[in-house]
Amino acid sequence: MTEWLGLEGECMDLNTAWKKTCKTVLGEEIGELDSYKEYLSHFNEPVALVKSGIGGKEVAVSIEGICEGAKFLGYSELGEYAKRFASEVSINDMKDLDSLADKFSEIAYYCGDIVLGNSKWFENCDMCASIFFTKESHHVTDSKYIAYSYMIRHGENLYGCGIFGDGSTSIRSLYGYKPVRCFECHRMIVSSDCYFSANLDGCNNCIFSFGLRNKSYCIGNAPLPKEKYLKLKGKLLEDVRAELASKKSVLGILDLLSANGMAEWNPKKFNIKRGIEKAPYFDTKAVPVPSHMEKAFQTTTQVLLGKPLVGLAGYEKWLLRHVRVPEKSVSAASGKPLYLVPLTFSAMMDKRSLSLEESMEWGTKSISEIEAESLNLKNAVSVLDKIRYSTTEIKDGDNRDIKEAVNYGNSASCYYGSMFWTAKYCAYDFWVRYAEYEFGCDLVFYSSFCINCYSSTYLTRCFEVAASLNCSDCYFCYNCEGLRDCMFCFNVKAKRYAIGNVELGKEKYMEVKKMLLSEIGKQLEKSHDCQIDIYNLGAIGKKK
Repeated sequence: MTEWLGLEGECMDLNTAWKKTCKTVLGEEIGELDSYKEYLSHFNEPVALVKSGIGGKEVAVSIEGICEGAKFLGYSELGEYAKRFASEVSINDMKDLDSLADKFSEIAYYCGDIVLGNSKWFENCDMCASIFFTKESHHVTDSKYIAYSYMIRHGENLYGCGIFGDGSTSIRSLYGYKPVRCFECHRMIVSSDCYFSANLDGCNNCIFSFGLRNKSYCIGNAPLPKEKYLKLKGKLLEDVRAELASKKSVLGILDLLSANGMAEWNPKKFNIKRGIEKAPYFDTKAVPVPSHMEKAFQTTTQVLLGKPLVGLAGYEKWLLRHVRVPEKSVSAASGKPLYLVPLTFSAMMDKRSLSLEESMEWGTKSISEIEAESLNLKNAVSVLDKIRYSTTEIKDGDNRDIKEAVNYGNSASCYYGSMFWTAKYCAYDFWVRYAEYEFGCDLVFYSSFCINCYSSTYLTRCFEVAASLNCSDCYFCYNCEGLRDCMFCFNVKAKRYAIGNVELGKEKYMEVKKMLLSEIGKQLEKSHDCQIDIYNLGAIGKKK
């Protein structure tokens, strides 16, 4: 697909939107979007191309942790999938958890190219919902005009960006909340019109700056008169455009945040850890589980399994099985231990990471005005050596009782995880937002009473559910939408009291559910583990 026409009078094609963004951010257009594909996608979280077991075509899958030997299909093949696996289900075949898993492993096809909700004009996207004019991106929701980006919420005109909430009109920038008109930036909070900068809060018009709060017209953290700043900005953008035109690349913010000024991208080396080899990963002796969190876990397991599980810390390994685990590191300033948010860019800036408090103190340092005037793309790494540090920690809004977390805002009673936003009573999670009573979840939004759920939105009382939207009281379901009281369902919509994609009626369904929950509860109490999860179900039948 080379052109999107859109709605007459309301939309433009993606390439035109890119050119307008370049003119806004860089002062002039720099050419066609596709010619910058390698540059814009270079540091993105990886997407795997796998072969469909239905039609044989390549399918983009952005979820890691799916079992070896699993079967895949493309979102466009769901019709054929439904025809191929339409069958009767007998309750007599459902004697225990193992028989359920074995029977329904046959229908366990993991779907790629998933785009849910009200979406139009997209190409090669996965795990997206309510998107418009979006290309080669994943985990994007409620956004438009997005290319070569990932983990975007409520974004517009973003190219080569990642981990953005409510951001717009930015190019190859990472990890921000409400950034506007930013180029090659990292950790920007409510900041605008910034270039080659990191760890700025409430700033605008800053270049090559680090650790500033509520500052304007700074280069290398040095405040300059507006006229001088704009003159130097114009010269820098001229150099940036020339570099991009000739090399299709330019000095990046991750270069500036790396130890030697040259960011190394090795997917094998920087593969993000999901799960842990052995518990404990978090130091629960130093930061013990408080009684109210233990009670929240017992309440959640009572709701989902019919009986409370006791001892949250003892379930750490099971809860983190498919969750991005914060990277353990040390401060480049003090050598004190700290956690990094578990994304690929964190590993590349490991030697120049600070705690949030240290990074704010670092922001008081600056280069001289003379150095600021001579700063350019070639000497930036050396001139900025004493200030080019950042942090992955974010603490925003009103927070209470948050422990062992890297990034959080307006949350309460959250523990042992990476990113908590407008959340309460959550633990062992990565990026949950508008969440309550979530444990072992990764990228789950607007949800409550969930355990081990992933890449989903609007879930209520769900257990081992992934890649799904608007589901409640579901167990072991994948790529489902609008399900109520279902289990072992794959790639279906609008079902109730269904097992293996077949509706059985309430009485039969509840009989099987009672057996299932009893067995899961016994397994967990005995070993603090459950052998079957939503990502290994597809290989169960092959183990015979």
